[in-house]
Amino acid sequence: MKQDQMIALGLAAVAVYFITSKNKANAGSTAKTGIAAIAAKVSEIFDASGQAYGNGWRYFSDGTSIDPSGNYYQGGGMIWANPSTYI
Repeated sequence: MKQDQMIALGLAAVAVYFITSKNKANAGSTAKTGIAAIAAKVSEIFDASGQAYGNGWRYFSDGTSIDPSGNYYQGGGMIWANPSTYI
């Protein structure tokens, strides 16, 4: 091979290396999908002392709340009912 072809081949190999190493580095941060992605964005809200509220309810940063029976509420309405409460 000629010298200019060897240089072009070497540069192409370096470019492929950088592209694949960048994709591997980003794979860990973009691999979260579905429930894992939602859980990474939502956090529980505690009272001023850093404890759960004494009324038995749990509150979350996305507006969701869970009553003591396990029913889920969001935007003022029930979005999921705990099936064990109907047995």
